[in-house]
Amino acid sequence: MNKKAAWGTAAVLMVAGYGAATWYFGERAHGAYQEAVDELRKLVGPEVLVSQQYTKGFWSSQGQLVLQTRALDLQWAAGRMVLGGQVQLDARAMSSRLSTLRPMGSYRLALAGGQAPTLRLSTLSGALELSGSGRWVGERLRFAGEARAAPGREPALSNLLNIIGRRSGARSLISLG
Repeated sequence: MNKKAAWGTAAVLMVAGYGAATWYFGERAHGAYQEAVDELRKLVGPEVLVSQQYTKGFWSSQGQLVLQTRALDLQWAAGRMVLGGQVQLDARAMSSRLSTLRPMGSYRLALAGGQAPTLRLSTLSGALELSGSGRWVGERLRFAGEARAAPGREPALSNLLNIIGRRSGARSLISLG
């Protein structure tokens, strides 16, 4: 066997091994996760509220995160996770080292389950205004949104808006998928 064939065979075996290992550990993780969700439902019922002070991250973000679920149902079907119910994450009084404003604002990320789960981003209050929506198409999230500074707050948020997305005048466009 020549060297090219040996390297090609090795590459194919590595890819196949990686795929098999990913599937195996994914199945194990899913089983453990489902058990944890079931135990949580037994303890608190179908609606869950979790609140956590957040002080972490690459950009030293701070704020309070509040996670709520309503009739949350996660299933595994045909190799995909299927979401039923709703999940809402509120990020309150958020600040970042990338801006001099403290706090920059409070935001809501809402996920609604269904055949094609949808995602909505909105600003609850603050100088940095975020908005957007998206949906899962197959296994990919397609999201379009924008960030902008409230009137009079542009100088304090200009650098952050340059980082968040592609600038279009006073807006920063956010696009995923």
